[in-house]
Amino acid sequence: MGRIAAGELTERVTLYTPGPSTQGPFGATATGPEKEESVYANVQALRGTEALRLGLEQGGTVYRIVVRQNPGPDVSRLQRLVWKGRSMALTFVQPTLERDHAVLYGVDKD
Repeated sequence: MGRIAAGELTERVTLYTPGPSTQGPFGATATGPEKEESVYANVQALRGTEALRLGLEQGGTVYRIVVRQNPGPDVSRLQRLVWKGRSMALTFVQPTLERDHAVLYGVDKD
């Protein structure tokens, strides 16, 4: 993909990193707030799906998101991303060889 121009990053997304947690008898319990960081990105919808599950229509959309990474956020699949009020689970994170931006794939569940 090569270097990315700042003018190509036209959308604002927010990355949320889970806060510290402790493992208890009923699972993990958050012990601190999650970290929030807003960055500029390029967001593209790749494909959408709809299915009938348990009598309910459910849909999801797969997105490709490009964010500037250096000196930006350290991005991982543990984070969630919010764009225009849509919350996405990150499914794949690929830093480029130049390490100046990262390509993310996220799934938006309706």
